[in-house]
Amino acid sequence: MDLWKGVVVSPASNRVGEITLRDVRHRLTGTIPAELAELTGLEVLNLSHNLLTGAMPLELAELVHLKSLILSHNLLTGTIPLGLAELTGLEVLILDDNDLTGTIPPELARATGLRYLILDNNDLVGRVPPGLARLPQLRDVALHGNDLEECLPRELITSEGDSPEACPKWHPCKS
Repeated sequence: MDLWKGVVVSPASNRVGEITLRDVRHRLTGTIPAELAELTGLEVLNLSHNLLTGAMPLELAELVHLKSLILSHNLLTGTIPLGLAELTGLEVLILDDNDLTGTIPPELARATGLRYLILDNNDLVGRVPPGLARLPQLRDVALHGNDLEECLPRELITSEGDSPEACPKWHPCKS
């Protein structure tokens, strides 16, 4: 049995660079351990399609080399940690199909490397932060299936699920 399946060690640093325990045979349960922050070379964390519960640990924001955080299709609760905005190298943030609450943190507009922001099918409320539309690398945004206000910056209507045709209650914000 391969105990290291889903864990990749970077040859350059000899540190764990990637953990992908996605949809494992018996599905992971419990909470995401805060101790993951001790894996200082971690660039990819994909724990999607499991049965993880509880809030995302605030310590994830200490993973300064993190490029991809994928925690979709779990049972996560709580808010999106503000500290994720400090991860300027973060390119992929996929948290869809959980039970996340609160607002989309306006601070995420500081994550200048963000390319994919997938937050659909949660319990998020409030207004979509207009600063997200100014992220230079942002290519795909999915926000449908939340209780967000109806106004979206036109630049953020990028995915089919968020188009006015697919989600008629949403419309571009007036300047």
